[in-house]
Amino acid sequence: MPALRNFEPDALRLLAFAATHATFQPGAVLFEAGEMAQGAVAVLSGRVILADGGPDIRTEAGPGDLLDEMAMYVDTERTVRAEAAETVTVMVLTRDMVRRVLVEFPASAAAVRDALSDRLDRLSGEIGQIGQRLARLDGE
Repeated sequence: MPALRNFEPDALRLLAFAATHATFQPGAVLFEAGEMAQGAVAVLSGRVILADGGPDIRTEAGPGDLLDEMAMYVDTERTVRAEAAETVTVMVLTRDMVRRVLVEFPASAAAVRDALSDRLDRLSGEIGQIGQRLARLDGE
């Protein structure tokens, strides 16, 4: 899971030990869009259908995918509904637990901060490029 690659090995072991594991049967809802996210959900096995409420906009998540990554760090709402397409096992990484681990592992905290900062810089650049394209289209 790319989002967890910045954690030191001991920090990852602690996260895995302290995380909540759950299994969902086909058709079970993991969470609904609009709910407050208490943390991220790592898919360990099975497939999850993600839908944003539109009739045709659906995607799948599977083993190795991390749903709602930012919920590990900040308060946020779920943006999609997640439903088990088959038997699914997940690991829930709550924000409180992740924060405690990052306090205990400052090098991991610094690495996560730097990675998030880099992502924000890239996103800002992409938004700037979109703005420039829209301005050109507006001028045509």
